[in-house]
Amino acid sequence: MEKNNYQGALQQPIGSRFNATSTATEVIQGIDLHRKIAIVTGGHAGIGLETTKVLAAAGATVIVPGLIHFMQRNFMFNMSMERLGYLTGRSLSTFNRDFKKLFNTTPQKWLTQKRLELAYYHLAEKKRKPTEVYLEVGFEDLSHFSFIFKKKYGLSPHQVLKATS
Repeated sequence: MEKNNYQGALQQPIGSRFNATSTATEVIQGIDLHRKIAIVTGGHAGIGLETTKVLAAAGATVIVPGLIHFMQRNFMFNMSMERLGYLTGRSLSTFNRDFKKLFNTTPQKWLTQKRLELAYYHLAEKKRKPTEVYLEVGFEDLSHFSFIFKKKYGLSPHQVLKATS
């Protein structure tokens, strides 16, 4: 039986004894996971959490990337709050609550701050033009970027570039 997935690749059953009702415990039964490392994204809730528990119980070292680490590595990507929540294994409300608890501010304020700091670095230290920077640090609109940059630093992005050249 051949099926196309959403990308057009042919899928064929692999002929295992597992099916949609199989549990993680059944799948890893008899496999020694000591000295093995498993990275489980979304391991804080739902099926990811259950997978994490089973792998750890079987002896694996399980790494569940945390919210702080995830945000520090991905703040420059322009994603919706819903998408950020999804990628960290949280609902939007849980993402917002966990974020506020960890960072002591809202996700949008923190993202703006981090993006502006990175933009300032690129302008002042790397001598890059605002038109080269704003998209790269997570802003969609040059005029909005320039407006909030000037509001924070008291100088436009162009003025910072000229002042440090």
